[in-house]
Amino acid sequence: VASISTFRWAQQSPVHPSGVKGSPPAFQKASSRGPVCMLVALGLGTVAVDGAVVHAAQRRLLAVCAAAADDAAGMVDARAVQRDGSVRLDPEAARRVAAARLGAARRIGPPAGPTRIVPDAGRGTVDVTTSVDVRHLVLRLVPGGRGTATASCHVRGRLRP
Repeated sequence: VASISTFRWAQQSPVHPSGVKGSPPAFQKASSRGPVCMLVALGLGTVAVDGAVVHAAQRRLLAVCAAAADDAAGMVDARAVQRDGSVRLDPEAARRVAAARLGAARRIGPPAGPTRIVPDAGRGTVDVTTSVDVRHLVLRLVPGGRGTATASCHVRGRLRP
């Protein structure tokens, strides 16, 4: 009972129960820092979650672009092989295959800019460049915050005969 009355007395008076004036007891200091620590932890957790979402989208986009470039680089010009036995890239077939494979990028997010597919028959390469907008999970709810981030990639596929 004495400790309860001491606690009440400490809350009502600026004098510490030990008789020393000044700072409040340690349990009162810790309780005033708790909400601030929780807000900081919540803010850092939000940034971490949204960063992970954007990073995962970047990795998925890179996988889609790499598959598109590799498949497009495998499009051999059959007429050139029949005509003179040379193995060359068929630019039109490469464009069609890459465009079809890049359709999977729309599941990651809406396009953020133009998609470029540049086959080079002379070097046997296909360059694929694209970008998508990725929606943040939590930061879009913050007033003045950006609702999306842009994930982009550039990949080169090469025909190796």
